[in-house]
Amino acid sequence: MNTEKRRRTTMFTKTILLFVTMTFVVIGLARQKDQGGSVQAFKASFLQAYAQYESEINSIFEEEPYSSIMDKGRFRRIAEAGKKYLVPFGPQVLPYLIVLSQENLWLVKSVPDIRGWYVGVVPAISKFQPHNIILSRIPKKLLSTTEEFPEIVEKYLSYHPMRVYLLWWLEGGQRTPQWFSERYVKWLAAKQQGNVQEVQAMYQRLLDIGIAAIPLWFEKLQSEQDQNIRQEIIKALSYLTDGEVKLNMSPQDCLNWWQANKERWTVPFPKSKREFLEWLEREGWEEPRLSIPCVITISRLEDEGAIDALLRFLRHPSSSVREISLGQIMLLFGEQLPREYALGVGTDEWERVGDLMEIGKYDWVRKRVMKAKKQIEDKTVADKIAKELSDWWKENKGRVKIYWQRAWENL
Repeated sequence: MNTEKRRRTTMFTKTILLFVTMTFVVIGLARQKDQGGSVQAFKASFLQAYAQYESEINSIFEEEPYSSIMDKGRFRRIAEAGKKYLVPFGPQVLPYLIVLSQENLWLVKSVPDIRGWYVGVVPAISKFQPHNIILSRIPKKLLSTTEEFPEIVEKYLSYHPMRVYLLWWLEGGQRTPQWFSERYVKWLAAKQQGNVQEVQAMYQRLLDIGIAAIPLWFEKLQSEQDQNIRQEIIKALSYLTDGEVKLNMSPQDCLNWWQANKERWTVPFPKSKREFLEWLEREGWEEPRLSIPCVITISRLEDEGAIDALLRFLRHPSSSVREISLGQIMLLFGEQLPREYALGVGTDEWERVGDLMEIGKYDWVRKRVMKAKKQIEDKTVADKIAKELSDWWKENKGRVKIYWQRAWENL
């Protein structure tokens, strides 16, 4: 009798455990579904707003379609359109804007603004402002870089905004603490020395790190004892959060606000370049409006995995996507490709369109790329090209040079 009772008790216990386990599984799956649906709804809402933004931008350009001169008023209206349609989405929309900016320069175009040299949708949300450094003014040897990314050297007097913001997106999460630490120490040192001009300059440089530094400001708010410095920190937080942190808040009120809002104000930097690459490829296949910008961005990641992704895009159902992918592959490898896909320049000792113009090969290269793109419009031919180039890559991976700089050139 006792044995039978124990058996029934055991069966009852197992049934309860199974029920509880299945309940948690169902709840977990439901949450995942809700989160996935939420992400899709967010993206759909953003893309709708972006379409409205593009429409308004296009109407501004169409007012004077044959003029290459943009007056301050039109620039201001472009900035206002970004603040109206896109800025309200906050930091969570940055990955989409970073990608779309690779296709559309105006998102991060330098324009007159009361704060400085430029305002655009990406910097308006991130509040990250690079600092241009001119390395050489010698004619035909113009060189510039930025304080934040000195490894990027441009043959112009100004940095390349799309390139700098893409690198910020890839590495900003790792570099922000270093930028903040260095500038914060210099700011405090200038205050101790009574150097008013240096204090203001370094404080502005701290602000220019943008919203990615908000958690670091809160750390300082907790640790700093000087009341005046605390007030300056709260002032910085008020600017970075568009006034959500009020100037009259106490430090504890500010910290309470952060606990309630940190997720909304945290920049969703990718954990790694490879993670971002996987996200780009997924979006490129799933969302038509993002397909071409994703392909362009992938070609600029300077990662061998990007080549594999570009080769897969040669089989994309959209002929336009296949064309862009093939064109980028041709630029990245040049003369190293099989003869029918090589650019035919005769040398790979060039980086920019200007270099091709100097050696009289620009028109030749454009025609070669256009011819290849025309061929890949046919899906059957596209599959053949994809296989040939994939086989070539398997045989030559690690043995050929990838000319990443060329991915930034437009033919």
